[in-house]
Amino acid sequence: PKGTDPRTIDLQSCIDLIIKSETPKNTVIASFEEDDIQIIDGNYGPYIKHAGDNYRIPKGTDATALTLDDCKEIISTGKPTSGRRRSYRKK
Repeated sequence: PKGTDPRTIDLQSCIDLIIKSETPKNTVIASFEEDDIQIIDGNYGPYIKHAGDNYRIPKGTDATALTLDDCKEIISTGKPTSGRRRSYRKK
């Protein structure tokens, strides 16, 4: 990390950094089974997954504190993204 001199780091700090960097991405933060809504911590930040679509959580919003009503509001006002990349037509 920034501010750490690699020549002066001790073994335990190095092990802690390796373990911290190996945490899996796309972990589920919260799940609301009754409405098939999940809050997921992805590679580019937290998002809401509902019915195959992904919805961005606004910046400054704590994803761990979102309730079911908050998620429904974000879904109703947000624009869904599918997470799939656009395929280009060959010429």
